[in-house]
Amino acid sequence: MRYSCYSKGITKIPNDTQLRANPLKSLKFFIYLSIDNKSDFFIFQKKQIMKILVVNAGSSSLKFQLFEMPEEKVIISGYIEKVGIEGSFWNTKINGEKIRGEKDLKNHTEAVQVMLDELLKYHAVESLDEIKGVGHRVLHGGEKYSDSVIIDGNAIQSIKDLMKLGPLHHPGNLAGIEAMQKALPEVPMVAVYDTAFHQTMPKYNFLYPVPMEWYEKYGVRKYGFH
Repeated sequence: MRYSCYSKGITKIPNDTQLRANPLKSLKFFIYLSIDNKSDFFIFQKKQIMKILVVNAGSSSLKFQLFEMPEEKVIISGYIEKVGIEGSFWNTKINGEKIRGEKDLKNHTEAVQVMLDELLKYHAVESLDEIKGVGHRVLHGGEKYSDSVIIDGNAIQSIKDLMKLGPLHHPGNLAGIEAMQKALPEVPMVAVYDTAFHQTMPKYNFLYPVPMEWYEKYGVRKYGFH
């Protein structure tokens, strides 16, 4: 089974409730990719063994898992808390062992560096070049996104434009993406939206009994998540 993924977005993703609702699992469908330099698209390919990093950046936290695919093996996982707050700490889990670290982290850029250092320190990767793709959980795709998409300038702008619908989550989501892009500039990245699965709701279900202008001008509607 093959799934093609052009620069404008993934053309096909299995319609599975659990996968689409869980970014860590749904991003596994980004795993089987190889890069075709001639046609500039990504192909999901079960034959290749690849390491894919999944990131969930919140307002003051960063969670991560590194998968080896296609076995769906979790090599290392962890979470970093109190990013930008005094008393930052993290827990890393590898080979069944949990390891705690502490250091004040001013922002998500520093948190991402801690995460990458942990991957190298515990030999989850010997080089960051082994990471072939990064998936990001993003809270809100509004009505624009009904599937996961390759993160490009348009996707970044959409996250900014939808900040009003996710004022607590989107700044952290965006900070995590931008920090990862700086750290791994050549690695393709994908956004998976919490709202994507629920774009199948019919209009008579997602509209509130309020003036239609609220929906048309301000996007007031049910988005079907949380």
